[in-house]
Formats: sequence, structure tokens, C-alpha cells
Amino acid sequence: MDGVLEGYALSPQQASQWRWQQAYGATAVPQASLWLRIDAPVDLPRLRASLAQVVARHEILRTAYQQLPGMALPMQIIAPSGEMPWLDPDDQGPGVQMTPGADGTLRLCLRLPAFQADSASMMALARDWLDVYQGGPLADVALQYADYAAWRGELLESQNDPHPLWEPLRNQALSSQALPLRPGAAAAVIEHDMVPCALDPAIEQRWKDYARENGQAPELVLLAAWIALCHQHSGAERLTIGFDAQQRSDATADALGLYGEALPLAAGRLDALDFAGLCGELERQCALLAEWRDSYPADLFDQPFALGFRWIAPACPALAQAGWRVERVCAPAAPFQILLETSDSGLCWHVNRALYDNAAVALLSDQLATLLDSACRQPVRPLRELSACSPREQQLLARELSGSLPLGADQQQRYDAINALGSLAQCFSEQVSAHADLPAVEGASGQLSYRELDERSTVLAKHLLARGLAPQSRVVHLLPRDIDAVVAMLAIFKAGACYVPVDPGYPAQRVQFILEDCHAPVIITHSSLLATLAPHLQARALVIDTLPASAPVDVPVAPGARQDCAYLIYTSGSTGQPKGVQITHANALHSLAARVAYYPDPVRKFLLLSSFAFDSSIAGLFWSLAQGGTLVICSQDDQKDPARLAHIIRSGAVTHMLALPSLYALLLEQPGTPPAALSTVIVAGETCPPALVQAHHRAWPQARLYNEYGPTEASVWCSVALLQEPVAIGRAIAHTRVYVLDDDGAPAARGMLGEIHIAGPGLSPGYADRPELSAEKFITASHPLLDGERLYRSGDIGYLDQNGTLIFAGRADAQVKVRGYRIELGEIESALRDASGASLAMALAETRDGATLLRGFIETRNKTDLAALRTALALRLPDYMIPADIQVLASLPRNANGKVDAKALLALRASHQRPPYAAPTTPSERQLAQLWQQLLDCEAPGADDDFFALGGHSLLVVRLVHLIKSTMGSDIPVGAVFRNPTIRSLAAQLAPSSDASSLLPLRSGDGHHPPVFFLHRPAGDVQHYAPLIASLPEGQAAYGIVLPHGVGPEQASLAHLAQRYLGQVKSVQPHGPYFLCGWSMGGLLALEMASVIEQGGDCVGMLAIVDSSFDPGDEGLSNDELLQLVAQELTDESCRRLASAHGALAALSALDAGMGKMAQLRRAFDEWCPAHNMALKSSAAIVAATLDAMEHARQWVASFAPPTVSAELHLWWAEATLAGQPDLPMHWARHSVAAAHHVHVPGDHDDILHHPAFSATFNAALRASRRDLAA
Repeated sequence: MDGVLEGYALSPQQASQWRWQQAYGATAVPQASLWLRIDAPVDLPRLRASLAQVVARHEILRTAYQQLPGMALPMQIIAPSGEMPWLDPDDQGPGVQMTPGADGTLRLCLRLPAFQADSASMMALARDWLDVYQGGPLADVALQYADYAAWRGELLESQNDPHPLWEPLRNQALSSQALPLRPGAAAAVIEHDMVPCALDPAIEQRWKDYARENGQAPELVLLAAWIALCHQHSGAERLTIGFDAQQRSDATADALGLYGEALPLAAGRLDALDFAGLCGELERQCALLAEWRDSYPADLFDQPFALGFRWIAPACPALAQAGWRVERVCAPAAPFQILLETSDSGLCWHVNRALYDNAAVALLSDQLATLLDSACRQPVRPLRELSACSPREQQLLARELSGSLPLGADQQQRYDAINALGSLAQCFSEQVSAHADLPAVEGASGQLSYRELDERSTVLAKHLLARGLAPQSRVVHLLPRDIDAVVAMLAIFKAGACYVPVDPGYPAQRVQFILEDCHAPVIITHSSLLATLAPHLQARALVIDTLPASAPVDVPVAPGARQDCAYLIYTSGSTGQPKGVQITHANALHSLAARVAYYPDPVRKFLLLSSFAFDSSIAGLFWSLAQGGTLVICSQDDQKDPARLAHIIRSGAVTHMLALPSLYALLLEQPGTPPAALSTVIVAGETCPPALVQAHHRAWPQARLYNEYGPTEASVWCSVALLQEPVAIGRAIAHTRVYVLDDDGAPAARGMLGEIHIAGPGLSPGYADRPELSAEKFITASHPLLDGERLYRSGDIGYLDQNGTLIFAGRADAQVKVRGYRIELGEIESALRDASGASLAMALAETRDGATLLRGFIETRNKTDLAALRTALALRLPDYMIPADIQVLASLPRNANGKVDAKALLALRASHQRPPYAAPTTPSERQLAQLWQQLLDCEAPGADDDFFALGGHSLLVVRLVHLIKSTMGSDIPVGAVFRNPTIRSLAAQLAPSSDASSLLPLRSGDGHHPPVFFLHRPAGDVQHYAPLIASLPEGQAAYGIVLPHGVGPEQASLAHLAQRYLGQVKSVQPHGPYFLCGWSMGGLLALEMASVIEQGGDCVGMLAIVDSSFDPGDEGLSNDELLQLVAQELTDESCRRLASAHGALAALSALDAGMGKMAQLRRAFDEWCPAHNMALKSSAAIVAATLDAMEHARQWVASFAPPTVSAELHLWWAEATLAGQPDLPMHWARHSVAAAHHVHVPGDHDDILHHPAFSATFNAALRASRRDLAA
């Protein structure tokens, strides 16, 4: 019948390749290619004719692929006849390219579509071609590929359950496995490339000798070396790589087609295996893969493998005998980020060029060769102990890469000028005459010039000396954050004493411990703080605000010498008490000199945000005063208010600042223009998340952003990075060395984890009165290349990237950084034990959304009053050391070794002491409850719950205030939360918003491109777009359009909402072109808005529709679907009970699908949950409001009449959606008179926005639309 196509289904391998190319671009799986060199004379007409006969023999060489509307996958269409094109030299499509050589040879490059062949097929094709060319018989093919595709598809469909070999792998995230040299990296596009991997002939011979002597295939030994190298890079105990199986069975030996596929090869117990054991384990695994490969479900994973290995069988000997030599073959069966291949032609890498450049590949080649050599020499060594670091690489690591980048002449001069001074006091004194009348310090109580600061600090120094203060005596500095604190610090240095800062906000017990431990004869304090001291300590007090303006006697000041201790900073201690770190003047001067040398812009105004008890305050203070700058001191209240801080930075012309990453993130969220004077921003004290770097370059791009790293023991800092991506802690500062050493004290290979060790003139002499601890942490280097240097063992884990840049990767011990403070978990555990009377307690740190949270666990069978326990902890620990979550357990979980199982503890849901539940009732209370749930990760916050009892702290208060302003339109001070910590009391403080706009700014832009407006989903919010918003091109602004509160079907329709939203859109963008995007019901809103825009004479630049249906969708839920939706809303404890509550499950199943989805859900939440004591994560009021919004949306969709627009449609479809509604693309295409562009994305309706393929293709379409407009 005319017009009817005879098509065949794709094989599972072809279907997978189609999905990869749709998701990651056409370059993800390149064309199958074969490079032949023919040394013998060639009859060209016969060569062409023989290839044509091969094409006639194999149907796959005459196959095209056509995708019909509504079909998720294309079909195979086999032509009755066809020829292989002979191509021009510049043509890169399928066919044959011929290049005659000057030496009489002929080079041929044969390319086929990726769907048509694997490496074995390309080899078989060359063999067939030679046979026909030589006049051999042309037998019929036993198996054509379309027949194989049908058989394989039927085999997989007949399997009720996956084979036990595959099922355990189903939920693994293969693409998230750490890549060598690129841990944490991800690429939305895969740009395939091949790079040779050359082996030293001696290493290659040793490898093959080892394989022969042990009766193992050389390819398997190489595979073991590759897995061992990946294990060393990642530290993972288990790895799953893609084994690109291209070997053939007897049935398919002569067939052409895509028979190869990437099979998951799992290697476990890597921490316990030696190399010989790994080879044996892989031999067993590969045999299993070969036996069961036909049962492999090709759709087991929806993302490609990160790591891969491929072995290509040798070419047919007849080819070489005839002078036909296979120079190279490239026919990947699947995409990889990095794959190692071995064949007759040698070793080569297949890499994603978006991640790996030539330098990275060369480094990996060197590491692989070194490890392979080490493994063959010492096969019984544990995998982690095999050396991947060649002698040449070790020299590079110990010399060039451990030090700073070379200093310029001007930088060295600046360093020498500071480092040659005698004391910190001299840094300031040298600036007084040059800047006498310029402001030196500003604070809440006023301002002091350099002259005034010098005079007042000198007077105070003489008061100290008049008390008979001996040289090198310790003086405690216990003062509020204001200008007097700077006066007192300088006075202590001028008196030749040791500065011991103590934060007045510390608990009384901690303050008293430090005061007693440091044996300070004098405590400089303020009258407002005097009463906080014990009577015997008050006798030592020098009350700064009650002293006369002149010194009692004319005592000459005597600043300390370089070797004297300049300051003593107390940090958290593992024994339960803080420990004092001693820093000499020489240490501090080196640190300051390196700072002045490194940063290009001199300080004009420095914003001091850190506590005086934090050593970075000393760095900022002297960096400013040593250059004639002004120190701006923020009050405690100012520091809690990001809006106030942003105002100070802008209006005060601040040029330099140092802040915690978490605080700086809040500053960037404040509205307003970038502060013009600000040139240098430093983040330190916490891990800097990549999102912060992106936010900085969007919001305050005029300033350079730096990341500093260093413990107090190294005088504030030892390395620094100018932040781009990835986030690094950079290179060592001037005249300092930073090493990453393995467990044996040797330099760790680049990309591999080790402990960070620091050497240089910034190292502390040790801990005050703690010789054993000093000997443990300050060591002598054991490796010969480190020349016996004195090192500080930081306890931090890191690695050097391929460029020698230092990357921080966590802690090796029980120290953590919380809000900039380095604390020992042991000190918290000691306090938990003492306060509870328990014999065992454990403190753990957990990272959520880039913030470190503390959790405490106590083992006791006694009843414990958590409120009283928190009160006791507050008397001993500062607030940043009190766990947000404290749980009392009869026994702590243990692992097989009898040790407390930290992972099991962290898996427990946070438990907080709470009052009886009272449901939020007003709209404001319900909105606040949602914000609390978002910030605190707590279940169903009640109206009387206390923000701080649920784990809130000061930084979360700041974020809460920001969210209240951005989502509720109420601008409240930070202090309002502290005064009104419950939902009920805080809601009473919120003024009704006067701005009823549905527009929600999601991301600021650079103004060069129109913003993208994202339409809400049925529930009315836009949070689901978060992954896409984060991936938008740099400088792209975005707004969300949310459903106004209280709008129902009686007040509105989709057409009414579109009119309303457009008026608000025009308030920020008066004229087109408009860029609109909608997922689910939001797609219908976007279509309606586009129609209204065009009717008004304006234009639409991009209309993006994501998995939207015209069906209102109230069909009933199956039992499994209903159970899944309900379980998502239940607490973890209720979910655990539900698994074994057969009566409850039966009752839920009785909610018949015939009543419709919304009725099923309402009865489940309103009746079934209370009846079976199933607790919800959210309050019943919030669940009811969400169901109301969904019901309204269903009614709006049911009454919607979709218009037709002039704009092109960009449509994205989840494959699962098309499987159920294959005609959707065709129906949507009718609603545009222009083109409709369709993109298929793996997954279903709910996860399409999270798939990297969606973000990549959306942003590509966005850029193309912007280019079209510019043209």
C-alpha cells in the first residue's frame, strides 16, 4: 500500500544510543570509524565494486532511521539496495574517504552511523571487504541485524524480573562516581575524543610477562590497574565501571551491527584487596558478564557511565598478510566521561573533551603506567599502597608545586619591608607620622585618627606597665567590638605583652577556663562586663572606660622582640577544654608580609566582621593599619543584619572585606547596585560552596573574590586562591610550603587525597603548656625529598589538581569548622557527658545545603530533660558548639567491629523537644511554617514551636528574615525573630504585604538579555525550577510567577491569570521580546500569555513548554501510585510502620481508583492517616491547601481552550509521558503557525526538570533564541 513504511524496532543497544545522543548531544557517541592502510597495489574500480557487494550482503549497511510523530524512538528502515558513499576529503559524514600516500600506500577511512556498528563489526566489515576484493566466495549472512534486534527485544520483554546479576545495580548513580582528576565534575554535553596512551616499553613488557606468568589475559591485568587507579583517586570502597563488551559469540561472529554494549562491572571490597586478588575477582566478574549479557536490560541506568574500559579483539591475520593494516578503530557502544581502551594498536583514552584536556590525559597516562609497573612488581600489596607517583612527579610535587607562585620584584620588596620589622606594634607606628590625621578606626562609638589611636594606645600601654607587667606577660582582652578593642590590642603589643583575646559572648565557664589557663596577671575589660568575672578575677581587671586619659607615670613602652609570643588564641580542644595556640611576632609579620605582597590593591577601608577572638581579626586589623587604611568595626547587631552590612559596604566606601562564606552569601542576596569601591572580597573559615562563587560573579562582579585557607597554627593563612571554578584553596603564600602527603609521609600524586601539611616561617612554636600535643601536631618530615622540614599536620584532607592547585576535601579527625570556628567534637562530647551524667556521648557534624550542623547523641537509660541539658551546655559551650539536634538513646548503634556506627546515627531523623502540636491557622502562620520546614528540615512545625529549639541559629535567622521578605513581602529586623521565636508570635509581627505581585525574583542578570519568566505548577509555586535556574547562562535574569494566595476557580481561569500575570511582567519588562517557560500546567499558562502578548502587538522571543498536557488528569491512581504519593508525605517513622502494617495497607488499597485522584488523596490524608496513626511531615492545613490548589488547577485545565500562536514552540517531553500519550507532540504542534521543536528526555513527568539533558538542551535553545533576536 502506498505511503506505508516497513520498519523494524531498534535494538536495545540502538535505543540506548539514541537516548544518549538526545540527552548529551550528537558528539556523545561518535560515528563508528575504521582507518585502513593498504600497502599493496590497489585496483580502485575493483575496490569500489567489492565494497558495494559487501553493502548488498549486510542489511544494516542499507539501514536508515526515521522517527514518526508520536513515537518515542525511530524505526529501522531497510532499503532494498544502496551504496556506500565515497567522500570528498572535507566531508565528515558516513562513507569512505581515500587518501593516497606519497610512498604508494593508500589510506582509507570508513565511517558509519553510530547505530550501525561496533568495533568488532568494523573489523568484520574490513575482512569481508578484503575477501570480496580478493575474489573469495560471498556466503549468505546467517544473522541480519534487524532479526537480532527483534530477538533481543523479545527476550528482554519475556523476562518478568531482571536477572539477579543486574537488579542490585539498578539504583546506583553511575555518573556521580568521582572521576580521576575531576571529582565532582559534571558535563551537560559529551564531546568525545581519542587520545593515545603511550607505555614505556619496559613497563609494557613487565605487564605482559606478569599476565603470562599468572595465566591471565593482559587486558584483564590492565583493567585491574585502571580500577586500582580510580580507587586511589576516589577513595571509594566500591566502583562500578562500564565494561564496553565488544566480543562476539559464535552466532554473531560474522554479523555486522551494534552488538556491543556497556555492561556494569562492579568491583567491591577495594579497601581490602591486593592487586592479585583484584585480578582474580575481575576474572570471575567478566565471566559472569559474558554468560548473562543477553539478559542485560539496556535501560537499567538513565545516565551514562563515568568510567569505562574496552578491549578490542585483534584484527583478522589475513588483513595484515594482504597488506591491509588496521591503524585504528573507534566505535564506542555508549558514551563515557573517560574510558581506557586496549587493542593491537596500543592503549588509548576515550575522553569527554568538556572535562579532560591533553595535560590531564598525559598525567593520567603517567599515573597508570607507574601504578601498573608497581602492581606487577608487588601484586600482594593493598591497592591503596601501590604507587602511582613516578620519581619525576615526586620531585615536582616536593619542589615546584608545594611552594608559592614566583613573586615579582615588587611583591618581594613589599614582603621584605614588612617581614624585616621587629614587632607588630612597629607596623602601626611606622604609619602614624605619614597618616597622622587620617582615620585609623571607625566604630559604633566614633572614630580615631592614626595620631589619636597612637596616643590612646600608648597611654593604655603605660597603665599596663605601671602595674608592674613583666615582658612577655599574658594580658586578656575581654572587650565589646568597638574602637576601644583596637586601642587595647595595640596597647598590649606596645607593652611587650602577649595578647589573649576572649569573646565576651562566650559562656562564663569557657571564659573562666581561658582566664585561669593562660595565667594572665591583667584582664583589660569594660565596666559593663566586670560583673561577669569571678571576684578573684575582678582583682586583675583593668577597666578601660574608667581609666584616666593620661598615664600615672611616664613609663617607657617596650614592644616585644620578633621571637616573643605576640598572641595566644584559644581553639577547641579534643580533651574537652580549649587549647592555646602561640604565635610569635615573627610568625605574624611573615603572615602580614605575605598578605601585603599577594593582594594587588592596597587597603583603603577594611570591614572587620570577625570576632576579636578569631585570628583573622588580627590579619585584617594590621593589613589595614600597616598600609594607612581605615578599619571599620561592625557592631554585634550590625553583623546579624545583612541589609545593614550591605548598606555599610556601599555607603562607607569599603574596599576590602573578609567574611565567612555563609555570611557573604546573605550579603549577595541583598538588593541594590554592586558597591563601587569594593575591590577585594575574601572568604575564609568555612568551605566555600561553588554556588557562592557564581552568585558573587553575578551580583558583585567588580570585586575579586579570594578563598583563604589556613589553621591558627600557621598564623591565619597558608594558601589562597582567586576564585573561579572549581572552588580551590589555591597555592601556598609567599615563602611557605604546603604539602599533601600520603600515609607514609610521601607526596601524594596529583588528584589523590592526602593530609595537608604546612611548612614555613608562619608555623607556631606550639601549644601553650601542652608539649605532648605540640609534639604530635608539629613533626619533622620523614620523606627524603622534604629535607627534614618542620611540618604542621593540619588534619585536613585535600589534593592537588593537575595544575598543582590545592583543593580542600574535608577533615581526617574529629575537628570541624562551624560558622568559621574550628572546633573539636571531643570537647562537645565531654560537655554532653558531663551535663547528662552519661558515660558515652557522640557528637557528629552533618553538612546540609552547604552548612555544617552539629548533632549530639547520648547513650543512657535514664530519663533526660533535654531543656535542662541545653541550659547546662549553654553555661559551658558557645552557641556555635551546641548541637542543633540532641538525641538520647538507650544504646548507640554499633558496627561489626563494635564501634559506634556514625552513619547509622546520622541516618536518624533529627529529634527536637517540642510543645504539644498546635496547627498554624492564619495564612501568615502557614507560610512561616513552610519556611521553617525548609530551613530547619523539621516535621510539621506547630504554631508554638520555638525556632531555636528546632535547631535554628543566628545565621539561619538571617536567612529566615530574607525569605520572609522575598516570599511574604514583610520586612522585619533580625531582632524580631529573637524576640518572637515561635510561629504564632512572629506571625503577629508581620504586616500584611502591600505588594500583591505574583512576580518572584529568582536570579539577577546583567541587563544584556531579557529575563525568563517561569510559570507556576498546579500547586502554585516555582521551587521545582531550581535545578534549571542554577544552570542558566551567566548573566541571565529569571523571575518566577506564583499563584496568588486564595485564588480559586470561581475567581479566575487560566486566561484570567495570564492577563493578570502579563500586567505584572510588564512592570519589570515593558516591551518584548518575552521569554516564557512553563512545566505541567505552567505550559498552558505560558501558551495563553504568549497569545495575549501577540494580540497586544508585541512578540515572544522564546516559548518553552515542558511536558504539558491538555488533559486535566483526574484519572484514578493505582494502588502502587497512591501508596507512593502518600508515603512521600509521611514521616520516616510512619513509613517504617507502614511497611509492616498490613491492615493499614489494605485500607489504603480500598480507596478505589474510580473515585478519582483528588478524592483518593483527600480521603487518604483526611481519613486514612488519622485512622491508622500515620503522621505527616507537613501540617494537615498545609496538605489541605496544597490539595485545594491542585483541584483548582484541574478545573482550570478542564475549561481551558488552547489558542494558536505565531511564536515557535520549544517542547520537551519525558519519555514516560510519551509512552502513555504518544500523540501529545502532534496535538501541541497544531497550536503554532511556526515550527515546533521537540526534545525527548529520559525519565518521567516529575523528574524531567532535574535531568541534566533537559538543562543542557534548554540552555542551548535559550542561547539560540537570543542569537536569533540579536541577528
